[in-house]
Amino acid sequence: MMGNGNDYYNMMGYGLGWIMMIGFWLVIGIGILALARYVIHLNHKQAKNVFSNSSAINILNERYAKGEIDITEYQKVKNEISSKKFE
Repeated sequence: MMGNGNDYYNMMGYGLGWIMMIGFWLVIGIGILALARYVIHLNHKQAKNVFSNSSAINILNERYAKGEIDITEYQKVKNEISSKKFE
C-alpha cells in the first residue's frame, strides 16, 4: 500500500524536533561557557588581591616582628613597596 505522502513529516516531527534539540544544546553550551568565564574571573580577582600593597606590607611587618630583618632593611623595603603600584 502506498503512503499518503505524510510519512516524511511523521518521521521528522514536522521539523521542530531537531530545532529544539539544537536550541537545547546551545543553551547548555552557553551555560558552560558562562560558568567557565565566572570561575576564571573569580580566580583572577583573588590572584590580584594576593599581590596587593597591603598584603606585601603585612608580610613585611610579620618578618620584622619575627626578627628576620632589621629596621634598616624594613624601612628600605617598606619605601620600595609604597612607591610601587601592583596591578
